[in-house]
Amino acid sequence: MLCDECKKNQASVRLVAIVDGHKTEKNLCAACMARQKLEARVLGRDGVQSMLSAIWSGVHKATARQFPGLACSRCGTAYDDFLKSGKLGCAQCYHEFREQLEPLLLRLHGATQHAGRVPETAGEAVIGRTRIEQLRREMDLAVACEDFEAAALLRDELRDLTAMVRAGEKGEAE
Repeated sequence: MLCDECKKNQASVRLVAIVDGHKTEKNLCAACMARQKLEARVLGRDGVQSMLSAIWSGVHKATARQFPGLACSRCGTAYDDFLKSGKLGCAQCYHEFREQLEPLLLRLHGATQHAGRVPETAGEAVIGRTRIEQLRREMDLAVACEDFEAAALLRDELRDLTAMVRAGEKGEAE
């Protein structure tokens, strides 16, 4: 299959986007894909942000019609407002909109559990539990790649960290 951009080279990458139920496919050769990546870098953060915002709004127009009047009981943020801005009003919004957010987070991030950075002010126990989850994922990956030496090191670190976190939690409870 020929590249949709240059119409000369053999396509090696297929991009698929589904917006408002309409599927769009783009087949690109390596050179055109590299050019697309370069254009994304040239756009910079603002350009990429506006591109993502356009995708975001297109994907969620139909969703807004499904939940009219849904709003957070604490801060009053409407689900429709969230879809327009991409921002929630408070921590309670996550609980109030849980049913709507889970599939969205799964599509966007591949998971519904936060796995990113944790503020230092969150406390050692939270930071420790986050690190434990990260070590478990790394250990599972090492085992899957049959890197058993790395898996053993991660297992030992995981055991030590788990003991430290448990000891810290017992100390806080007393």
